[in-house]
Amino acid sequence: MKTQLVQEGVNGFLAEGADAWVARLAQLLGDAGLRETMGKAGRQRVEKAYCTQQVAPRLANLLLSAGSKKYE
Repeated sequence: MKTQLVQEGVNGFLAEGADAWVARLAQLLGDAGLRETMGKAGRQRVEKAYCTQQVAPRLANLLLSAGSKKYE
């Protein structure tokens, strides 16, 4: 799931291990432009795929579909 939400280097990092996380956090601390760019990209990703306007219709269809099935 993490690779579906986070796009490496675009809207976040998928660092593995403490050393990698320290390096990535240091990179972000030292680069305000990168923080802003990644933050905006992350927000756009969430708004596009996970906002109420996107999720609600899918959930409604799923519930309607489940409610219309007959169980024996």
